[in-house]
Amino acid sequence: KTPEYPEGRSIVVIANDITTKIGSFGPQEDLLFFKASQYARSQGIPRIYMSANSGARIGLAEEAKKNFKIQWNDPTDVTKGFEYFYLTPQDYDQLNASDKKSVNAHKIEVDGEERYVIDDIIGREVETEPVKGPCDPRTHEEDLQFKAQ
Repeated sequence: KTPEYPEGRSIVVIANDITTKIGSFGPQEDLLFFKASQYARSQGIPRIYMSANSGARIGLAEEAKKNFKIQWNDPTDVTKGFEYFYLTPQDYDQLNASDKKSVNAHKIEVDGEERYVIDDIIGREVETEPVKGPCDPRTHEEDLQFKAQ
C-alpha cells in the first residue's frame, strides 16, 4: 500500500531460483520472461524480477560439462565472476567429432595457448543454448523504451 494506491496494486513478479535447473534461462524460460514483461507493460503495472542463478544452462549438455574450463576475472577470487568458458583444442575436436556438433566456439590465443571460447552449447540431446546472456534482446530493448517514455 502506498499513498497513490491505498488499497494496494497488482504487480508482476518474475523469479528464477538456483534450485531449479541451476537458475538458468533456456528458450522456454526466456519466452515466459518476455511474455510476462509484455503483459506488465501493457497493463501499466510494475514488473519485479528476482533472480538467483548461475548463468548458462550447462547441465543439459553433459559431454560439454565435463570438458569446459573457466577464464576467471580473478583466479584467486572466483566471487568476482568469469570472463568466458573455453575448451582446449583437443576437447573442442573431440566434442565436435561426431555428426552432431556439441559446441560452437571461436578460437583465440592467450599467452601462446590456443583456446576455443564457447559461444553456444548445443549438446547431442538438446537444441542450442546461447552462452551470451539469459534473456531475449527484445525484452531488454522494450524495457529501455518503456523507461524512456
